[in-house]
Amino acid sequence: VKINPGIVYLSSSAYGPDGPNARLPGTDGIAQAMGGVCFSYGEEGTRVTTGQIPIGDETAASHNFQAVMVGLYHKLKTGEGQLIETSLLGSQIRLMGFSMSRVLMTGEKMLRSRMRFWAGDTPNVTVTFTDKDGKPFIIQVVGEERWRKGLENTGLAEELDKVGCARLGDIAASDEKRKIFVDTLDRMFATNTREYWLKLLREADVISAPINDVGEAGADPDVIANQYIIEVDHPRVGKIKEVGFPWKFHKTPAKAGIAPELGEHNNEVLKGLGYSDADIKQLKEEKII
Repeated sequence: VKINPGIVYLSSSAYGPDGPNARLPGTDGIAQAMGGVCFSYGEEGTRVTTGQIPIGDETAASHNFQAVMVGLYHKLKTGEGQLIETSLLGSQIRLMGFSMSRVLMTGEKMLRSRMRFWAGDTPNVTVTFTDKDGKPFIIQVVGEERWRKGLENTGLAEELDKVGCARLGDIAASDEKRKIFVDTLDRMFATNTREYWLKLLREADVISAPINDVGEAGADPDVIANQYIIEVDHPRVGKIKEVGFPWKFHKTPAKAGIAPELGEHNNEVLKGLGYSDADIKQLKEEKII
């Protein structure tokens, strides 16, 4: 900034620019551990582990992108550049969102849980089930009226009425009824396929979805239709599938490319810096490039 006051540049570290560990190196797993993400995996009484998904790296990269865009917008409006500092740890804290805020506001310790069933005060319920083939899916319901409509459309209302567990408010307020509710629907949902149940639930405006494994997620019709997974041509290995873009620009659509081979664009880059063909030839002869 001293040399070029209009420059916007970002420095991203493991722990953040201040604090006792500011100078220490760190990785994705370290950020998940420090930020509370690792603690959230598994159940009480089991060993704390990390996951296979690079949550720390991916969220930090996204936050870095957002921060630079804001910095560039500020420069566009004021002409001023600035240093922006981010960290892997900071991104994990932000990712924890409401879960973190709730602990800080109430002082209650967050329990480790796989969270098959969650009930709120509104009333609302989030719960997972499996179909007759063992394929999992999730249901999230807010409001008695919509839930009742879903039960009637799926033919499950009569069974839950028999055991006194058709109302969300009753389920949320009683551990005993919660168990009866889950056990009853476990038995009912195991009589047909996930696709069958999701069709009926969605027809009744009950929010529901398959719980995909990674392969299923990559082949999901909505993922394919929105080009969240794309196919690109690689000069050495041919057509490959790759993660696409989470956004869609209607004026300036994003275009996927292939990472260059080592030194592939040396000529173009060096010529752009003012080097002549003779200069580049000499650099190659001297094995500098």
